[in-house]
Amino acid sequence: MMRRVKLSEDQLSLRVTFNNGRKYIIERSFLFEKIHIPTTSQIIEIGLDLNGAELFVKCLDHKTYRIPWDVILHHLEPAYEHFIGKQQS
Repeated sequence: MMRRVKLSEDQLSLRVTFNNGRKYIIERSFLFEKIHIPTTSQIIEIGLDLNGAELFVKCLDHKTYRIPWDVILHHLEPAYEHFIGKQQS
């Protein structure tokens, strides 16, 4: 699970820290392409749910997007069992 999320000052990336200490940078382009947040959206708030299973991104248009922990690992952690880049056998 996740324990911390921080938006960069330029709003171009999110810094996510998991409970095991692993840190990931989620580029804004990932949010547009994979989470389908419109490119014109201004992020006004980010945070985690109570148990750290999802992070949320709230935009100026009042829409809230949720990103589960496993989606982050699926795209960013090569050691994750379900990493998108792993070869299927």
